[in-house]
Amino acid sequence: MIKGTEHIRIGDLIAQRKPFFVPIYQRTYAWEEEEIEDFIDDLRVIWQAQTNEPSAQVGHFFGGLVSVDQFAPHTSTGRRFEIVDGQQRLATFIITIGHLISAMERIALIAQDNGDIETERRARAYAKETHRGFLKYEEVEDGSLRENLRLRLSKADHVFYENLIDGYTNGATRESHNRLRNASDKIKQKLISPIVMDTTTSTREKLELLLQLRSSVTENCSVIHIVSDDRTEAYRLFRVLNDRGRTLSDGDKLRPHTLELLEGYSDRQDVVERHWDIILSYNQSKIDQFLRSYFASFAGERAPKRDLFDHFRQRFFVFPTIPVATQPDSVKVERQVANIASEAEVFSKISAGEWPYEEPRVCIWDRDRLSRLIKTLRHSLSIPLLLSACQGLGEESFAQLVNLIERFVFRYIIIVRVHPGKLADCYYKYAAAIRSDPAEFELRNLESDLRSLAESNAQDGLFTANLEEKLDYSQSSQRKIIRHFLSTIDDHYMWFT
Repeated sequence: MIKGTEHIRIGDLIAQRKPFFVPIYQRTYAWEEEEIEDFIDDLRVIWQAQTNEPSAQVGHFFGGLVSVDQFAPHTSTGRRFEIVDGQQRLATFIITIGHLISAMERIALIAQDNGDIETERRARAYAKETHRGFLKYEEVEDGSLRENLRLRLSKADHVFYENLIDGYTNGATRESHNRLRNASDKIKQKLISPIVMDTTTSTREKLELLLQLRSSVTENCSVIHIVSDDRTEAYRLFRVLNDRGRTLSDGDKLRPHTLELLEGYSDRQDVVERHWDIILSYNQSKIDQFLRSYFASFAGERAPKRDLFDHFRQRFFVFPTIPVATQPDSVKVERQVANIASEAEVFSKISAGEWPYEEPRVCIWDRDRLSRLIKTLRHSLSIPLLLSACQGLGEESFAQLVNLIERFVFRYIIIVRVHPGKLADCYYKYAAAIRSDPAEFELRNLESDLRSLAESNAQDGLFTANLEEKLDYSQSSQRKIIRHFLSTIDDHYMWFT
C-alpha cells in the first residue's frame, strides 16, 4: 500500500531517505541531450534569480519520484528505498552535487595558493559538509567502516557512475555510460566552470556563488515523493505515471522482468543482459515497432495498442515460479531472449529495405523487391509476415513471397486504396502458421487468398481507372509511384513478350 506522499526538497530527500538504489537489472541511465539541457536551464534560472534577489522565494518542481520502502537489517538506518520511477532526475542531481564538491575543493586549493586562509578553511568545510550530507554516507560492512553513494544505480551503470562522481571519466562500455558522461560534462561546462573560471570575481566571491548554486539545488528544487511498501503496487503506479507523462518502451519493462526470472542463474543473467543491450540499442520508436511485429508474427493478430508488456510477457515468459525454479526453465528464458535479439537485427534490416540474408543466393533483382516494398511503397504492414518467413522459410521462398506481396500491394493499397484491415489479417494468419509449422506453408495458398481479396475489393475496372489518375505526373506526390510503375513494367517486359 501507499505509505505516504510528500512534496519534498531535493536536499531533504537525499539527506533523509538513504540509501536509494535502482534494482540491479532495471533500465540504465536514459537522459539524452534535450533532457540534460532542460535540467541545466531550470537550475540556471533558479540560481540566477536567487543570486539577483537572495530573499526571493524561487523554486522549481521536478516531477514525481516513486520508491519502495524496504526493510534492510544490519544497516545504519534499517531501511533502503528502491527507485521505481525518478532515477534519471535523482542521478543527475547527485552528479551536480559531486561537481559542486569538486569545485569547492578546487577553490580551497586556489585560496591556499593565494594565502587566503579563511576562504580555504570555509571552502574545505563546505565541501566536507556537502559530501557527508548529500553525496555519500558511512556504513559498517564486513567489520569495516566504508563510504557509499547515497544513490546506487543498476548493475550496468553503477561502477561507471561511482567512478564518474569521483572524477574518473574513462571506461565507458555502453551507451548509457556515454549518456552519464555527457550529463556530467554539460553540467560542469554550463553550471560549474563559468563560476570557477570567471576572472572578474575573487576566490571568496566564487565560493559564495557555489554556495548559492548548492542552495538552489538542495533548497529550491523539489519533487513529489510517493513511497509504497508494496513493490507490485509501486510498479503499477509507475506505469500509470508513465502513461500520462514520458513514455517508457516495453523493452525497458521486459528487460528487468526476464532478468528477475533468472535470479540465481548469474551466468545466464549476464548473457541475457547482453542480448537486451542489442535489443535496446535501437531508438525507442524502432524498439516498439519491432516488439509489435514480433508479437504479431507469433500471435497471428495485431499487437494491442496498450499493455503490450503484459501481453508479451504472457505469451513468451510465463513460468510457474518467479524467479524460475529449474535449470530447464532458465535455459528457456535465455533462448527466448536470444531469439528476440536475433530477430531484432533481422527486423532492423527488413524495416530498412535491406536483404536480411548474410550471403545472398538470389539475384539483385529479387533483393531489390524488398526495398521497393518497404521503402518505395512504404508497406511496413507486411513485416510480421516477413519476419516469420525469414526465420522459417528458405531464401528463395522468402524472395518469392516478397515478389508476390510487392505486386499485390501496388494494386490493392497504392492504386485502388483499399483499407488494409483484411490484408493485415491475412498476413497475421500466415505469419503465425509459418511459426507453427513452416514445412506446411505453401505460397499458392497465400496467393489464392490475395486473389480473393482483389476480386472482392480491387477488380480490374477499379485498378484501371485509378491507375490513370495515379499516372498524372503533374502531381509531384505521385512521381515516386509512377517511377516505380514504369520501372516495374521495364523489369517484366522481356518476360512478358
